[in-house]
Amino acid sequence: MCPCIRIGAAALVVTLAGAGGFFLAGVARAESPASQPASAMAPVSAAPDMAGAKSFTVVNIEYEGSKVWSPGTLIVKKGDKVSVRLINNAPSGDHNWAVEKYLPEGVTVHKGQPEKAEFTADAAGVYRIFCKLHPAHVGGQLLVLE
Repeated sequence: MCPCIRIGAAALVVTLAGAGGFFLAGVARAESPASQPASAMAPVSAAPDMAGAKSFTVVNIEYEGSKVWSPGTLIVKKGDKVSVRLINNAPSGDHNWAVEKYLPEGVTVHKGQPEKAEFTADAAGVYRIFCKLHPAHVGGQLLVLE
């Protein structure tokens, strides 16, 4: 059994295995909407649209001055067509969601005006997610599996 802690819209999950351990924070895989709690402020992820297509909702939040896109990690498979609905809830104004290799210039998201980012994950690897407008803000990662 794994102990889980829910903080706002982000979930922290800790699983201990033998002498080693594994820690996973703010990670989203495309999954069935039925597995999402109805009380969540914003969906962490959404269902695949069709085979090879993955949809996510990512929300920009601000907590005690730190700005972060949540979830911070998106997991897809090589060849997946990825669609990300971006919502900016940070009171500090415009923010950007960029992914190295796939969306290097990113998509600027105005507060209260959702945007959409789309790309095909054509190469396995780990790619940095960042705000092109504010490089010091907390970033994330896109994990593309074989």
